[in-house]
Amino acid sequence: MDLLIRDKVAVVTGGAKGIGAGVTEALADEGCRVAVVYRSDREGSEAACAAIAERTGSEVRPFMCDVSVHEDVDPLFDEIRGQMGPVDILVNNASGGCNPPRPFDEMTYEEWDRGINGALNHVFTMSNRFVRDCKADGRPGHIVNFSAKAAFFQNGRDKSHYVAAKGAIASLTRAIAKETTEYGIICNSVVPGYVIADNHYHPGDPDYNSKLELLPTHRFATPIEIGRIVAFLCSPMSSQIIGATVDVSGGTMI
Repeated sequence: MDLLIRDKVAVVTGGAKGIGAGVTEALADEGCRVAVVYRSDREGSEAACAAIAERTGSEVRPFMCDVSVHEDVDPLFDEIRGQMGPVDILVNNASGGCNPPRPFDEMTYEEWDRGINGALNHVFTMSNRFVRDCKADGRPGHIVNFSAKAAFFQNGRDKSHYVAAKGAIASLTRAIAKETTEYGIICNSVVPGYVIADNHYHPGDPDYNSKLELLPTHRFATPIEIGRIVAFLCSPMSSQIIGATVDVSGGTMI
């Protein structure tokens, strides 16, 4: 299926590794020109972008920025626009600041603030700039955010900042969609499950078997599988999915 997004400029935060790399590859497979935003590991990120570009034949460029630093978001968009043109698609995949886990009554305000900033605030700053640009240019656009299963039910402990942030992302997604859909700017979010990525869910990992038992399919997802669903949500083929939080957790929320 042609998703009709060829030559669109897409920004993927945290797009050089893990699920983000799967999103980058899926969009590049559809002919998007992808700006991959990474926080550190310049060498690894540049190598990942080059490999995806070679596999897909699409333009994939790395841009270094810590999106949790709100003052750096406007210069990032300006740089991407200068090199690649106006942005059509924004995927807010990056997340951080919520480690180490901490019981609620032992968590300091500084730890709470770092978690909320790392996991939530950049979704506002990135989306805010993207919407302003789209409206100023009179262009449509697509935003896909990443929520989490923890926003809907609790199977873990000691991450109240993460739970709060991911729940807020689902709510913020609906709020953005309510205000921007009339301008052709569509916002949705996804909830991934257990995905094989980097150092997660490989044979020999301590929780490999216990997590595998939770999956009705008896297999972990791959980053590209999540990426293909995100690419669909970034396309006009998904025009009637608006303000939704799409369960892509492999049946673990049944």
